[in-house]
Amino acid sequence: MTNEFRASNGWHIGEDGVLREANGRCVGYGGDVDRLREFFQELRDHELGRVRDVVNPNYVCYPGRDDSCVRIVSEASGDSWVFCRDDDFGGILVEQAAKRFFAAHPQHKPWHDAKPGEHWWLTVKGRAADYVAVRRHAPQGKSDVLLYPLYDLGAPMVGSDATGITAGELVRLVPEGGDDE
Repeated sequence: MTNEFRASNGWHIGEDGVLREANGRCVGYGGDVDRLREFFQELRDHELGRVRDVVNPNYVCYPGRDDSCVRIVSEASGDSWVFCRDDDFGGILVEQAAKRFFAAHPQHKPWHDAKPGEHWWLTVKGRAADYVAVRRHAPQGKSDVLLYPLYDLGAPMVGSDATGITAGELVRLVPEGGDDE
């Protein structure tokens, strides 16, 4: 692939697909160039707050102001579409891209921000119960807050980011000493 662009330091991609310095010396091979393109494309996508569809990378997803809708732009044609979480998704490619986006980016719920000491009424896997939020040591990328059932010993303990929670509301704060008085 010929690339007429030259970086400010003179580096360029030669006709052989090799990354070269201004003097023509090889500094990276064709596979390296492809990986660098992927890396910098992902970096730029992240900077702009957009996500590429994993199946059709020409579809770029821009989340809406709230997380209920997404705009998908086809980089190949410039066409764009807006989809919302509650839309009925058919079988066309762009609708499938929206469906994948929503599956990978679940809607933010109030209990995701639960803080230790808070008392929550939650429905977990179809079972409603009182929960209290406690701090836990969690793997990176997981919630560091555990929601522990107060009175219903059969109710499961869950992280505040658990997908099994389908409804919930903050009830009240439990004082630091643990006593309500």
